[in-house]
Amino acid sequence: RFDVALAEAGDGLDARADAKLIEFVKGARQVVLTPPPATADTEEYVEIRLWYVRSGDTGGWLPRMARTTSVDGDVSLVQLINVTLNEPVEEGMLSVEPPGEGWDVHVQEYRGE
Repeated sequence: RFDVALAEAGDGLDARADAKLIEFVKGARQVVLTPPPATADTEEYVEIRLWYVRSGDTGGWLPRMARTTSVDGDVSLVQLINVTLNEPVEEGMLSVEPPGEGWDVHVQEYRGE
């Protein structure tokens, strides 16, 4: 659904206004997603930027930051801070039970066995 391009870590960030963000993604690889012209008018986003860093533990790539720009010009930024891998999860931290009162819930049963 998107055209994909690799970019340097600081590309798309303003050196003055985003100095802390540039430092945050230092050493990262950036992937820039843009809708192709044929579908641009049907997409919610005009641009999605994703930053990944190498994991010292696994050698794989881990997400570091994401920034989306909507058609309306709204910008959302998500930074992943203090990420840990393969840590035990406490009982009750994750639940597949539907939330309680005040939520509009639609449960679709799994089709498999």
